[in-house]
Parts: sequence; structure tokens; C-alpha cells
Amino acid sequence: MGRMDTKLIGVTPELDQFINDLGSFSRHLALKGYLPANAGNASFVMGKEGTNAVLSAFHRQTELISFEHLAELKNIRHDGRTYYNAESVPIDSIKPLIRDLAGKVVPITATGAKLWDVDRNPDKRLCLLEINQDADGFYLLFGNKEYGIVPSIETLTHLVANTSNLRNGLDSSAALHTHPPHLVAVNSHIEVNNSYAELNKIVYTQKEGVLTNVSDLIGVVPYQPSGSKALLSDSFEAINNHRFTLWSHHGAFIRERTIERCVDLLEYVEDAATAALRSLLNPNKFVPLSDSDIEKVIKLYNLKPDLLDILRSDK
Repeated sequence: MGRMDTKLIGVTPELDQFINDLGSFSRHLALKGYLPANAGNASFVMGKEGTNAVLSAFHRQTELISFEHLAELKNIRHDGRTYYNAESVPIDSIKPLIRDLAGKVVPITATGAKLWDVDRNPDKRLCLLEINQDADGFYLLFGNKEYGIVPSIETLTHLVANTSNLRNGLDSSAALHTHPPHLVAVNSHIEVNNSYAELNKIVYTQKEGVLTNVSDLIGVVPYQPSGSKALLSDSFEAINNHRFTLWSHHGAFIRERTIERCVDLLEYVEDAATAALRSLLNPNKFVPLSDSDIEKVIKLYNLKPDLLDILRSDK
């Protein structure tokens, strides 16, 4: 199936790369069952050159949309649906977490968009946001006037995650929300039961790859409904401290420098979680990595020594 006529492709190589990567990697994830129906969302922060190119190609389609009143986006949604449940938090609590994005352009998937269709039909799947200089709201540059679409209900979470990437020294930033089934199942097992310590201990003692590639461990956020103020507030600390965060009974939120790297982290974690679930369902049948095994990995790859304290078998 070919790409439909599009206004987004060809504006800047940076945006083209994001669109092509998101579409191709999302088809891979969908085949693995990580993106049921229209689940998931993604975002990317444009660099200075890309931002300038986008701002030259597109004009503001809306008045300033305050981060404190995202629910009002339902009033301008006209893509055939009217539902838009995106609660906000007080501007004083969100503004310090995203001020580094002031003046930048952020492409983000529209609410209800199928990620695996982004590269085939980008104009109907992506919104372009221009974050204002005060970092307390944004303008829609593309998507709403043409197709009535509005950005993901997880928009504020994406902005916090991308800001965290930039503050941690990454030269580019992307964020991805998806639904890895085995990790979600492991976390809901009675022996794990939403415990940060127990989840990380059983996942990280299965495979070496997750230790060396996602050494900052998995943040865990207790269940809250999608788009809710509670989920947003409860996620701030975990997303700032971890590149990979699990939303209980829901899915994963991942931040890295590119969509490709987000997918890498996802696959390392879900691969280990698959082994962890097998061990939970077949107790005393499989041998995990020992403390001495983990210590060898920590020394060889120069990882933080406190990893062993967290993952130690006698805890």
C-alpha cells in the first residue's frame, strides 16, 4: 500500500525520518501484539533547523491552548469522534517540567491514530505542536484544520518525557507509549503485585540484555485511568528517573533519543518479561541470574553498583 498525498513529507529530513521510523517500527510492534487496535502514541522534538523549517511551512491554526485546559480540545475535534478525556494539572506544577521545550515544535500522534499507519497516511495521524515561549501552552500548526484531529490524550506526559531526555543531555528526543503484554502480566502477578522492587528483580534476573541496555531499571506507576490527572501526576517522578516506565494494568511509556531506540528498550524489557512470566507460572523450574552473575555484568559494563542491592536474591 503506497503513501497518500501528504503535506508533511518533504518539509524537513528530520520530520521525514520520524514519520518513516514510526510507521515501520510500529508495524513490527503491531505484529507482536504490542499495539492492539488504535492503542499507543508517540512524539518527537524537532531540532532548531527542523523547527524553523516547520514554522516556515505552516501557520498557527488555533489560539493558544493552555496546558491547564487540555480537555477543551474536545471542542475543536471533528474527525468523526467527540470523546476526548484529557485531564490537566495546575500550570504551576507542569510548567517547570517542560520549560526546556519553549519555542520548539513537537510532532505527536493524534488521539485515536493507528501508529502503524503513520508513514502511509501521516497527515491524518500526526499533529504538529508549537510550544509557546512561556511553556504554558501550545499552538496547533497542522492536523486540526485539515482533518479535525487533536493530539494524544497523553500529550503532557510526552512533553515531560521529552524534556527529561533533553535535560539528561540527549541530542534528540522521542517518546513512545505502547502495550507490552508480558510485562503488564508479570506486574499483575500476585507475587509481584505492582512492586517496584519485585518487578525489577524478576525481570532483570532473566536475561543479560535488559541489564546492559536498560540499566536504569523500570519505573512503576500504580493503576490510574488513561488521560486522568492522577495518572499524569503519579508518572512525573518515574518518567524523570527512568527511561522505561510501566503503567500498571495498562502499558509502557518509554523515552530515548529516537523512536528506534525506544523500540530497542521495549524489546529488551519485553523479552526479559516473557522469561519472567514463564518462571512465575512454573515455579522452581528455571534458574535466574545469580548475585555473582549480576555482579560480573555490573563490573564489566561499568554499571551502577547499587543495581546489585536492588536485584539481590535475598531481598
